[in-house]
Amino acid sequence: MALLDLGAVTRVLKDLIKQGVESSAAWPMGVTAAVSAAPPDRLGGDTIGLYLFHTLETAESRGRVTPAGAEHHRHTPLGLRLHYLLTVRAAGTEDDIATLAAQRTFGLALKVLHDYPQLNDTTTVAGNPPLLTTHNLQGERNRFTIQVHSVPPKEAMDFWQAGSLPRRLAAHVEVGLVELEPEDATAAALPVLSYHISTLLDGGPWIEASENPVTMVPPGLAPITRAVRPAVVEAGGTWSLVGSGLSSPVDVLIQASDWAVPQIADAAWAPTPTPSGLSLVAQTMVAGQALLPGLHRIAIVVSVLLPAQPGHRLTRRSNTVAWSLAAAVTAVGLPDAARRFTIDGGPFSPAERVEVQLGEQVLVRHTAAGVLPAGRFRVLSAIALEVRASATSHGQVPVVVTVNGVASPQLHWIGLP
Repeated sequence: MALLDLGAVTRVLKDLIKQGVESSAAWPMGVTAAVSAAPPDRLGGDTIGLYLFHTLETAESRGRVTPAGAEHHRHTPLGLRLHYLLTVRAAGTEDDIATLAAQRTFGLALKVLHDYPQLNDTTTVAGNPPLLTTHNLQGERNRFTIQVHSVPPKEAMDFWQAGSLPRRLAAHVEVGLVELEPEDATAAALPVLSYHISTLLDGGPWIEASENPVTMVPPGLAPITRAVRPAVVEAGGTWSLVGSGLSSPVDVLIQASDWAVPQIADAAWAPTPTPSGLSLVAQTMVAGQALLPGLHRIAIVVSVLLPAQPGHRLTRRSNTVAWSLAAAVTAVGLPDAARRFTIDGGPFSPAERVEVQLGEQVLVRHTAAGVLPAGRFRVLSAIALEVRASATSHGQVPVVVTVNGVASPQLHWIGLP
C-alpha cells in the first residue's frame, strides 16, 4: 500500500472525473471533458481543474515507532493526506451562458467525487478499465478515500481569487490515505533459536585514549621524553591504545577523515596486547589504500568467550578515539652559504597542506621554478623539502614540519650562521 509518485494519484483522480462527467446524462453527447492538474490561474477555457495545493503527514505516520530505532525510520512508509482544489474555468468571455455551463460542469465533477468515496483495485467507471490498473497502482493494496470538505463561506473566500476580481467557484477535496514507499531494508534480524544469559565479567572493549612517547633533545641538554595524547606518530613508529578489554583483538579499524567507512588494518600494524591496552606500529597503507598524514580515528573489534556457552565467542566493537599520523623528519641537512638546506622524511605529497616553521618564523611555500627566495620552501618530492632561511634567523633554531594540520612529533634543530 505504498507508492513513490504523487502524480500517479492525481492522474487517477483526473481519469475518475473525466470518465464520470462524460458518462453523465447531463453531459453533451460526444463532447470530451477536459481535466487539468495545473494551478487554477493556468487553466484554459472550459476546463476542470484539480490542483494539489497541500499535503499533511498523518498522525499514525508521525507516531509510528520502528523497532530498530529512529535511524531506520526511512524503512517505514510515509502516510500522507492530499488536499486538492477543484475548480472550473468557463469558456470564452465568461458570459451568462459560459458561466452557467461551467457551473454544470463543476456540479458533475462534485457528484463524481461524491459517488466514488473510495478507490481500490476493482473500481471502474462506466465500463472503462479499472482506474488503478491504468496507472500501475494495482496489486499493492492501494485504497484511496475521497472527501469533499464542507468549507464555511467566509473561509471559502480564501480560495482561488486574485485581488478585486470576483470570487471563483472552488471546492476543497481531501484524498487519503496515500503512503509513500519506504526504502527496502538491507538486512533482517535472524530468528531466535534459543534463549540464554551470558554474563561478561570484563565488560566490552573500551579505549581511554591513544598515546605515544616523544623524545626531544634540546641543544646542550639531556633528552626529554613525554607521553602525547592523542597519539601523534610517524610512519613506522610504535604507539598505544590505553584502555580495557583489548587483549583479544580481531580487527583494527582505521578511518581517515576523507573515507566513508573504516578499513581493516593489515598485519603490518602488528597489534600486540600490553598490560595497559594494545600497541601498534603506524603505517602509511591500510587495506591497499594510502593513509596520508592527518587526524584519523581508530576502533578495535575483540572476540569475547561466552561463559554460559562453552566454545562460543562474541565479537564486540570498542568506542572510537582520535590519533594523528605525522610526516616523518628523518634528517635536516646542513645549510649552505645561501642558507639553503634540505629536509628528508615524508610523506610530503600528495598532501594538500604543508608548512615549515623555523623558530617563530613560518615560511611561505614556493611553487615556481628557479632560485628559491629567502624565507620560503618548496616540495621537491614525497620525501624531500628544500628550505631557505631568511636573514632574521640565527643560531640554533627548531625545525617543525606540519602536514595536513599535524606537526612532526620529533623536534629537530638546525644551526644558522
